Amino acid sequence: MFRTGNSRWLGIAMIAAICLLTASAGWAQSQPADTFQVNYFSNAANTAGIDQTVRIINTGADAPNFPPSNLCAMLYVFDAKQELKECCGCLISTDGLAELSLTKNLVSNPFDGVSPTNGDIKIVSAAPNDSFGGVSCDPTGGGIGSNGKYVLNIAPTVDLRAWGTHVQNDNNLTEDEYQTATLSTSELDSLQEECYGIVAVGSGAGICGEGVGNSSTVCN
Repeated sequence: MFRTGNSRWLGIAMIAAICLLTASAGWAQSQPADTFQVNYFSNAANTAGIDQTVRIINTGADAPNFPPSNLCAMLYVFDAKQELKECCGCLISTDGLAELSLTKNLVSNPFDGVSPTNGDIKIVSAAPNDSFGGVSCDPTGGGIGSNGKYVLNIAPTVDLRAWGTHVQNDNNLTEDEYQTATLSTSELDSLQEECYGIVAVGSGAGICGEGVGNSSTVCN
C-alpha cells in the first residue's frame, strides 16, 4: 500500500511537471504584454456619410529611456472575411496624438481595390524599426532579407493607447477604447508577412495612413 501511494504521488508529480513545461512553452511564444490592441469597425460606407476615427496616443509612461522614446503604431486593417486589406506604421512622439480617418486613411486604399465595410483593426505598439531608410515604422518587419527569409524585426514595446468611434445602424456615433489582447509570436510573424505580401504586389495599394501627418505623427 505504501508503494502504491508513492506511485500515485509520483504520477501526480509527473503530470504537474508536464503541465508546467507546456505552460512555459506557451508563455515563451507570447510577446510582451500591453503591446497589442484590437477593435472592430462597421458601416464604413454608411449612407449618412458619417466618418469614423481612430485616435492613438503615446503615453510615454513605460518607455525605457529618458526622455521617453517615440513609438510606432503598426496598423493592420482586416475585412470581415479575415483578409488583410491595408497596413501601415505611424510614428508617434511622446505625448503625441495620431488621428486617423477610417474612410480616408484606413479603408480607402485596399490592395485589391475593394474597400471593406466591416472588419477589424489591429494595432501593435512597437519600437521604430527603420529598415529601408526614411521609413521609421515599417509594418512589414523588414520584408525578406538577403538570405531569402523574413526579417521580422518588429519589436513590440509598450505603451500606446487607442480609441475608436463607430457608426451604429441608427447612425448614432459611439466611441470605445481598444481592447488589449495577447500577442503571440505566430500572430506577430503573420502580420508582418501578410503586410509584406500586399506591399510587395500592391504597387502602392494596400498602404494605409495616406495624408496623416502633424507635429506628433507621421504615417507611411
